[in-house]
Amino acid sequence: MILVSVIVPVYNTEKYLRQCIMSLLNQTLESMEIIAIDDGSKDRSGDILDEFQVKFPDKIKVYHQKNEGISAVRNKGLILAKGKYIAFVDSDDSVDPKYCELLASEITSKKLDMVVCDFFEVQREKMKRICMPHINDSTVYDTPELLFDINTSPWNKMYDVDFLTHNNIEFPLGLKYEDTVFVHKIMANGAKIGFINLPLVYYRIHDKSETTVLIRMYSIFLKF
Repeated sequence: MILVSVIVPVYNTEKYLRQCIMSLLNQTLESMEIIAIDDGSKDRSGDILDEFQVKFPDKIKVYHQKNEGISAVRNKGLILAKGKYIAFVDSDDSVDPKYCELLASEITSKKLDMVVCDFFEVQREKMKRICMPHINDSTVYDTPELLFDINTSPWNKMYDVDFLTHNNIEFPLGLKYEDTVFVHKIMANGAKIGFINLPLVYYRIHDKSETTVLIRMYSIFLKF
């Protein structure tokens, strides 16, 4: 039985893709699968994924499709996943070798619905640690401030698949910030949330990342 499925949506990230996939292939957890879905990339991302599948057929499963957007890709990954737990890693990011092992250990031992870890923001080779709450396992109904203290990106978290399935939680189609809806739905359904206060994800900020786009939009707004 596969313990953890890691879903990697891929679209035009050839510059960072090898580092991302290698960080997953080097995970210390053995009972895991990597599901990489190429969403109609126009660069060499699809070819790079095919190379990895040939070299590591037992570790990575590659799928190609026409461009449908990141929500559709992640939802497809949820359908394809065979693991008891699931994680999402963006194809321009990378993770610590113990990312899967530590998150899986925490979510299993404490019977959590979602576990969250700290992460590094990486921009121009400079790193800034972003810390999550230092609290015991809880829900937003017991600790309402979690709604504001937990980032709503899906990639520094691991989820119980049964919880997602039972509550019909998936990524909404046609929305810009689909990850916020996804994470807030999990919280709203009373998920028991745990924390690992170690930075296990390297979140890369570059010219095409959502964070950079938001900063530029905000700067333009301030000029008016």
